[in-house]
Amino acid sequence: MADNPKQEFARLDEWARSLLQSFSPRERKNLLARMGRELRRTNKKRLTRQTAPDGTPWPERKPQPSPKGEKRKRAKMFLGLRKNRHMQLRVTTNTLELGFSGRTGQIARIHHQGLRERLKTRQRGKPGPLVKFAARQLIGLSENDRHMLNDLLIDHVEAAGNKGTST
Repeated sequence: MADNPKQEFARLDEWARSLLQSFSPRERKNLLARMGRELRRTNKKRLTRQTAPDGTPWPERKPQPSPKGEKRKRAKMFLGLRKNRHMQLRVTTNTLELGFSGRTGQIARIHHQGLRERLKTRQRGKPGPLVKFAARQLIGLSENDRHMLNDLLIDHVEAAGNKGTST
């Protein structure tokens, strides 16, 4: 009888960690950079589709008031976060980080975790309303992402093996 998927992923993750440690620091950094680029690509697609990593759609955007009183179409949220300058990739020989920084990071954290924020007003000196935002998971790993990362690792091992046998 097969184990549950979480146990299988845990074993695969442990296997992947030990395999990564066997590579040289340069090889490891190159592989992690490649994995990071693929993760950024899949997370950008999810931002476009407005879905969480598990495939569930985000809560709908609240209706925005129109200056003329007519009904507005609800625009997609966070499309600007897809840009590489906002969704930043940091790679070292041992780590891979995909996230947001600066003011973009603050906004993303508030929406990702569903926190409260005081909005700014157009009138000077008056604080805006305190608004609770719905939690929307902006970045994350899906099961497909884990499979893709393991496939990249296997491809890298095979390519390294082919380099060693061609000499």
